[in-house]
Amino acid sequence: GREMVSAGPFIGGEIDDPTLPLAPARPSRMPPLDAVGSRALAVLPFRWLGPPDLTHLGDTIAGELFDVLSRMQGVRVLGGNALEPYRVSRDPVAIGRALSVLAVLDGTVQSAGGRVRTSVRLLDGESGKQLWAEAHEGTLSDLFAFQASIARRVAEGLRIELSTLSYRGHAPAEA
Repeated sequence: GREMVSAGPFIGGEIDDPTLPLAPARPSRMPPLDAVGSRALAVLPFRWLGPPDLTHLGDTIAGELFDVLSRMQGVRVLGGNALEPYRVSRDPVAIGRALSVLAVLDGTVQSAGGRVRTSVRLLDGESGKQLWAEAHEGTLSDLFAFQASIARRVAEGLRIELSTLSYRGHAPAEA
């Protein structure tokens, strides 16, 4: 089968040639990636709450987030077609179970008067509880810069949350 491995500075690349050597393991305090759900994240397509002519914005912003988060070391990120069956139901617990992810990133995008607002939420894949949230505002006139800014800020915020979540159940008995 195909295996997801680290290939350079990003996670999530598929290696087709089984003769290629894997990168040497680096010392890390993180739980191993092969632990079920450990440091795995699903990015849902964002819900669009605006005029019908801009419905693509929810998908493009989620796509930008997926691309940036996929480059984070030690994080397995699922998005796009893998999450299409959950576009309507959006149940983080069902997604967590079905895709073996630790957390689900969900969000909304809305627009009014040339401005756009994105609300991003990180939901626990086991309990469904909201773990983290952040809102971003910008203008439609510079949508690419807005998308890049959101992705960068969300990635920074998620590093800490995902590290904390990945240790769930890994604490020593005396802790």
